[in-house]
Amino acid sequence: MRGDGQGRASGVTAPPVPSVGSVPSVGSGSSVERGEQELWGQGTLGAARRWFERAFGEAETADDVETMARAALGQSGLWVHEQRSAVAAAATAARQLRALAALDPAST
Repeated sequence: MRGDGQGRASGVTAPPVPSVGSVPSVGSGSSVERGEQELWGQGTLGAARRWFERAFGEAETADDVETMARAALGQSGLWVHEQRSAVAAAATAARQLRALAALDPAST
């Protein structure tokens, strides 16, 4: 899959993430599931990152460390150095470390 440099697969437009007032219902998938679908199913990397960012915040608020970890890993993207700015890379690494520290070491 080749990208256009804007976080999208060529020829695919990433939809905006819904506002807080229109968060998808449980029946339509959680934010982390939506991010995974955008990343692996649709190839819309920008949309996937936005869903994973939302999912991490929701999981952090709910103290759901497993979902925090899934979101942090998903937000990393598909390629090395996908996070193009130093700020984005640092934020992604910080989320990964926070999620890793919160996970039960005996979990699989």
